[in-house]
This record gives sequence, C-alpha cells and structure tokens, in this order.
Amino acid sequence: MIQLIEENIRIAQNAYPQSLSGNELKLIEDVKITLARVMKLGCTGCGYCMPCPAGIDIPTCFNCYNSKHLFGERIYHFAYLVYTGGMDGGNPSYASLCRDCAKCEEHCPQGLPIRNHMKVVSKDMESFYFKPVVGLVRGYYKIRKLLKREKKRQ
Repeated sequence: MIQLIEENIRIAQNAYPQSLSGNELKLIEDVKITLARVMKLGCTGCGYCMPCPAGIDIPTCFNCYNSKHLFGERIYHFAYLVYTGGMDGGNPSYASLCRDCAKCEEHCPQGLPIRNHMKVVSKDMESFYFKPVVGLVRGYYKIRKLLKREKKRQ
C-alpha cells in the first residue's frame, strides 16, 4: 500500500498542466464515453442519501445494478438478493421498499433522481420470485436460530 502511495506521489510531482498528449486525452474521452454507456446510474456511493427512512441501502442497490450492467454477470442478481434481502440477519433493504419520500434526493450531491432510479432498479433486479425467496430464506434462518437457542437450553 505504501508503495502505491509513493508511486502516486512521484507521478503527481512529475505531472504538469496541459502535459497529456492528444492520444492520452482521446483515451480518457473514450473511457468516459464507455463508462457513461455502461454505468446506468451515476451514483458514486458517497452515502449522503443515507439513512433512508424506509431502510433501503441505496448505495448497495445502485452498486449491484451498475455492476450487473457493467460486467454483464447474473451473479449480481444473487448479490442483490443477499445484500439487500436481509440474509445477513439484518432487515431487508431492497429498492421496492421505497416510499417515495424524497429525503434521499435532498442530500444527494449528484442531484440524482433517486426515487426514479429505485423504480428502475426494483424492476430490473427484483424478479417475480425475489420477495418469496427473501421470505423463505429469512424464515429458514429464523427457524435455524430458534433451533440453536433451543439446543443450547437443553
């Protein structure tokens, strides 16, 4: 880690304004265009939108959605289920819990239409079986926890 920091400092010390070549500037522009195309939501994950009164983990919802579209992997549907479905013992925090209160939008430094994005994320990431699976898995963990407690009492 220290080596990375030292390298960044060395590069920054040798950089001067207007020192990028035409090819380097073109590459940066191409990357910006590509990222704008594949990154569906402009969320930086700063967390200023949190806490959500409805309990939604807004940055995680957006991260899973963006990752799905950036990498084209179905695994991000599973990640969304695990991280927002309350599989870790916490409460569910998925996009369709949005109550349209706009508290998040008041604090978003990017000025994102978060409520609209929540609808898009919900539609794309929460298929017809999403909520039943969340209920089943949460029920399983609840029963498992009760059985462990009962076993400890014996």
